[in-house]
Amino acid sequence: MTLELASDKIQNHVQKMGSFQIRALAVLMAMSFLNTPVVVLCSVFVLYTPSHRCYVPSIDDQNLSTSALGGKQSSSSINSNDFASVSNSSILYQHIPTEPGPDGNLRWSQCHIYVKGDNSSVSNRSQTTCVEGWVFDIDNHVFSAAMEFSLVCDQAYMAPLAPSLSMFGYMVGAMAGGYVSDRFGRQFTQLSTCLAVTLLTIILAFLPVWYAAYFLWFAMGCVVTSREISMMSLVNETTPSRYRHLVGTMIMLSAALGYMAVPGFSYIFPNWRHVLAVYGGLEVIVLLMTFFFVHESLSWLMQKNKAKKAKKLLLVMSKVNNFAIENTEILLKKNDTEEQDTSENKKTEENLSYSDLLTISFLRKRWAIFAIGWFAVTLAYYGLSLNTNNIGGNRYLANFIGAATELPGTLVCFLTMKKLGGRRSFMFTTGFSSVCLLITPLLEFGGKWFTITSTMLGKLLISGSLANLYIFTGELFPTLLRTQALGGCTFLARIAGILAPFMVFIGEELNPHIPYIVPGLVGLVATAAMFFLPETKFQPLPDTIEDAQNQERNSIRLSCAKKTVNNRSNENEDVLKPVLEIPNVETQSKKETCFE
Repeated sequence: MTLELASDKIQNHVQKMGSFQIRALAVLMAMSFLNTPVVVLCSVFVLYTPSHRCYVPSIDDQNLSTSALGGKQSSSSINSNDFASVSNSSILYQHIPTEPGPDGNLRWSQCHIYVKGDNSSVSNRSQTTCVEGWVFDIDNHVFSAAMEFSLVCDQAYMAPLAPSLSMFGYMVGAMAGGYVSDRFGRQFTQLSTCLAVTLLTIILAFLPVWYAAYFLWFAMGCVVTSREISMMSLVNETTPSRYRHLVGTMIMLSAALGYMAVPGFSYIFPNWRHVLAVYGGLEVIVLLMTFFFVHESLSWLMQKNKAKKAKKLLLVMSKVNNFAIENTEILLKKNDTEEQDTSENKKTEENLSYSDLLTISFLRKRWAIFAIGWFAVTLAYYGLSLNTNNIGGNRYLANFIGAATELPGTLVCFLTMKKLGGRRSFMFTTGFSSVCLLITPLLEFGGKWFTITSTMLGKLLISGSLANLYIFTGELFPTLLRTQALGGCTFLARIAGILAPFMVFIGEELNPHIPYIVPGLVGLVATAAMFFLPETKFQPLPDTIEDAQNQERNSIRLSCAKKTVNNRSNENEDVLKPVLEIPNVETQSKKETCFE
């Protein structure tokens, strides 16, 4: 038994894009803007490790302003020429050995110093570790956590451990967040995760010891991905069908803009504590906006049979959108026509779970296909990101350009989804991207610009595929399983994210073409698998399992209708929409046939 809207008038108003929907979506866009910086800040800027050498008290005490950190000395400023070149006349030769750098040029040893008091020749002197601490080559007054807590040399492994744990947090949060959102509601998940992200960011900004950071970054990954997948479900359920792809694209564009803003914030606030404090302050603002402007999903309330809350939400919506409701008693009605049907596709229990994705046959097929798609796209996305050489020597510019490639990819996603629909849009972007990756090794004979162009085109298109999946996945699952389906797919996607660095490493060791060939082939498999899903263009978002199953039939109807109007100009949407508004008839055969 489920609730339904009682009048066509109310249904029409709910399906309009009024002030109620616009202000909620504005808050969700702000939330999306702040989601990406969490991991990017951690791996790129908070844990940035510049060139360094051992601290020499007899020399550096005269030239550097220092502060005692954990019993060691770390500099806050230094002449970068001491790192850019090794001068034969430098007095540091008496204290610090030299070693070849990544570019083949000599540099000061980053982890060793000559034993004090050893007066033998330089070539025969004994070496020891940096017992007095380190001096860092600093630009723009940068002060990172790696510098403050001396996460270098024998403790260098402690720096990349934080973003790795954050990625594992993404996996856990994808599963837990999907369950919490479908069980306790979208609004509860948004408020609780916003509060958690705010507290975690502020605590990290004032962290006294680094060991506690590992738990905090893991927890951050959990709550960020929970907020992300719940937000996409709320976007799908709050937005009228005709605007769903546009709004979903705007959410993804907000994430890309947030990614692009990270280098700017990090440049303005070079101290890692300051930039985290700024993001924590922004999260406080978003938390307050979420509390006042983001309400529960009406679809979720109706599927949960929460009549009182649904009526209250409708009254709030009517007040904000300025449409009158005369009688609150006829806002909702109960639909109990399904109570006698006990088949697996008519399951009406309120507490659906992950197990239903596996036990209901057509949902199992859909989830398996989407799992392949998410895995393939994530493997290609992170593989290309990790396998692309840094752009120049400016890390701020490099990260900005890398983030900027997300924008055209997201726009391609919107245009193709509007024109082709979710399924064919994915097949177009993923298939074309896979071809670009597979031909990249063949283009080496033409020079590096051919390979760079092919790789960047593949990255652009795969970014569009990723944006597509966030929107399209939610369109094929019922309300009470929507977020859990997204969570399960995101979980598998994070496995691909963990495997991507190893794929790049194997490519460096065995064959440089592996990072192109493997994701290219997997992408083609995902493209072929997506063919077996129904199209969602012009179809409403499914509320129940029955609605989701009827998408198969409606997809066939859509194909039939398109054949009948193929020669009519400027009438496609007007002709196709009524086809999908025909009530579902249980006795109608699932194997409908098109006749021209």
